[in-house]
Amino acid sequence: IYITLNEEEGHNKVIKESLETVWTIGYWVSFVICWIILPILTSYYDSCEMTFKRKVWEAVKINLIYSLIGLGVLVVLIAVYYFVKKYAGNGEIQGKVFWEFLMAIASAWGLVQIVLFLSNGIIDVPRDLWRRGDNNRRLKVVCCKLRQRQEVIEDDKMEMEECIKKLQAIE
Repeated sequence: IYITLNEEEGHNKVIKESLETVWTIGYWVSFVICWIILPILTSYYDSCEMTFKRKVWEAVKINLIYSLIGLGVLVVLIAVYYFVKKYAGNGEIQGKVFWEFLMAIASAWGLVQIVLFLSNGIIDVPRDLWRRGDNNRRLKVVCCKLRQRQEVIEDDKMEMEECIKKLQAIE
């Protein structure tokens, strides 16, 4: 920290550049892990699909929907920003102000997610523990999920039988 805060030129310049490279790599690695890999892995784990391919597809689909909602919110906020700058301001959109606005939106988005996830955890964790203690309720939930999976299996069986009939017809 001292080296990065020290403004001297010379031998510290190489160290500063290497620290900047390390921080940049660390930032982007954590960004990809937090926004792409972990959400997909979490959705994959929560998926009730039977095959690897279907689990991955469901996880990607869920996270794509989530990302598109976030992108939609961002587009609306940027449109509001342009509208306000055009009609309420001096009409010029300055680059620095625009990036500050985007950083404020990103911070607000992160804070909203933290509030939603923390409040969700404060309520859902005790509720989940309470529900896990009720074996009759758990049995009903498992039976419901089993029925849904059974329908998918039946559809797959019918599809497989159709494929077998087509193959037999070819022979």
